[in-house]
Amino acid sequence: MKANNFQTTITVNATPHEAFECINEVTRWWTENLVGKSEKQGDEFSVQFGDIHYSKQRLIEVIPDQKIVWLITESRLNFIKDKEEWTNTRIE
Repeated sequence: MKANNFQTTITVNATPHEAFECINEVTRWWTENLVGKSEKQGDEFSVQFGDIHYSKQRLIEVIPDQKIVWLITESRLNFIKDKEEWTNTRIE
């Protein structure tokens, strides 16, 4: 299977600590429909948008003020052909 990778950089006017804290507060920037926790390594959370999008994430690497890595362990995306396309995707 061909690997499909996507990478982008976003520059913000914030300290590393401020950016880290904001990213970890998922309900502030993605959705209030979060079930679980998204604060420390090992935490798991899921989000759902009606019957269109469901995904479950696990924090697999957390280095305070430096790096957060989510592993998408489940996905159901009803707006694309491969409904589980995000499963096993890492977001860093």
